[in-house]
Amino acid sequence: MGFYQSVHMHYDEMFPLNGQQTVFVNEELSVGSQLLDIGCGTGNLAISLANEGFNVKAIDLDESMIRVAKQKSRDNNPAFRVMNMLNIASEFRFEQFDGILCFGNTIVHLTDNALIEHFLNSVYSILKPGGKFMLQILNYESILEKRPESLPLIENDNIRFERLYEYPGSGFINFKTNLTIKESGETIQNVIPLNPVRKTEIEKMLNETGFRNIRFFGNFKKDKLTSESLPLVMRCEK
Repeated sequence: MGFYQSVHMHYDEMFPLNGQQTVFVNEELSVGSQLLDIGCGTGNLAISLANEGFNVKAIDLDESMIRVAKQKSRDNNPAFRVMNMLNIASEFRFEQFDGILCFGNTIVHLTDNALIEHFLNSVYSILKPGGKFMLQILNYESILEKRPESLPLIENDNIRFERLYEYPGSGFINFKTNLTIKESGETIQNVIPLNPVRKTEIEKMLNETGFRNIRFFGNFKKDKLTSESLPLVMRCEK
């Protein structure tokens, strides 16, 4: 069983909606825009943006996540679909969207930079001229330099979520997780290899794809990206 399939019932407690993400998108796009949310998880952000007046399509590779998202949504906005992010150019129309977002450290699950390049070219093709692409991963430039053994603990009355990093020397980071359900005492463990793509690599790929006005931030409040920033947030235009 994959990581997301095994934790989908507790995903919202692990990663509750970050309202600043909604604010960020609102600052970049006008209400009524056609928006694609890639790696939407259980749909909280997509639903929030639909409630703000955006026309949202939202995709995730994991069926269990999309099933939970559809249970929360009462109509066709957002329109949730199970889809591989590498297939968006064939599944959506050329120049269909005003904005595309990919938050939640999603692209580092693509295990080769050539796949990331393919993804960015696909994003470019389905964006309208002047459309905006918004991305969030972690600041792997800093992580690879400092090599932390863990990310901040996520804990509340119901769950304890430990996130550990291992550096096997293969160019990947092993992301080890321990999710403890406090009521039952059950612990769900997973290991996922991540491709720790750096800011310099992303910027080079974006420029080669044709994106312009590329800006990087240290969080969704648009503070400056520094070596102390854990998130890396980016926006650019076609």
